[in-house]
Amino acid sequence: MNIHFIYRSAPGSSKKETRPSYFDKVSCLKSFLKAVDYVDSEMRGDLIFLNDGELDSAIMGIMKSSKSELIQLGGIGNSSSLRAAHELARTRNWDPSDIIYFAEDDYMYKEEAFTFLLGAASAIKEGHYFTLYDHPDRYTRSDDVNNGYSKIYVSPDCHWRTVESTCQTYGVRIKSFKKDQWIHKLGTSLNTPRGREMFRAVQGIGKYFWKFPKHKVISPMPSLCTHMETQLLAKNVNWEKVTNSI
Repeated sequence: MNIHFIYRSAPGSSKKETRPSYFDKVSCLKSFLKAVDYVDSEMRGDLIFLNDGELDSAIMGIMKSSKSELIQLGGIGNSSSLRAAHELARTRNWDPSDIIYFAEDDYMYKEEAFTFLLGAASAIKEGHYFTLYDHPDRYTRSDDVNNGYSKIYVSPDCHWRTVESTCQTYGVRIKSFKKDQWIHKLGTSLNTPRGREMFRAVQGIGKYFWKFPKHKVISPMPSLCTHMETQLLAKNVNWEKVTNSI
């Protein structure tokens, strides 16, 4: 089993007022590449940078030095760039048993993140989608379909649990993703992806009870990455320390 990566970037830092003081996209990119390099070379697949506009020269320099594939989109927007990423995953000649990881450019990673993901994919056959982000709202929402109920799994490295939804940064078995492609296409028909509905649909929960096969979304405890917004930082990890260690 290999893991392939599609990293979506857009210009600017955006939402500066909601970011932690130590946030910058260069550090996020470096943490991502550090976690990629931590994966056993025999399991490391392709890495594609999908850039939706002109990026900062420092970021472009890091991307070019990684000797990976760079694709420029030209400012087509969030949903359209996500659809472009989905199309790459659909058309590349990757083994159906492999994992594809879709990454946004404002996440910070622990170096073991993707190695733990691969361990979970091998150990937890019921898991199809793998978010590495233990989102804080999974502990506070009162409107989940199953009232926050989760099934707990153990991989060789950490605990995982089922979650109702996540953001558009996640890993998925390619075979499962292709079966769900129609859901992702519908979910990106508006300018902003309808993430929660998409993940409810792929799992066949709530009003999507009729959907088969049902593909579970699982998340690690504690978190292996975080969205870099102050109010949304994953709990019980010192993300400033992780950032400073890059």
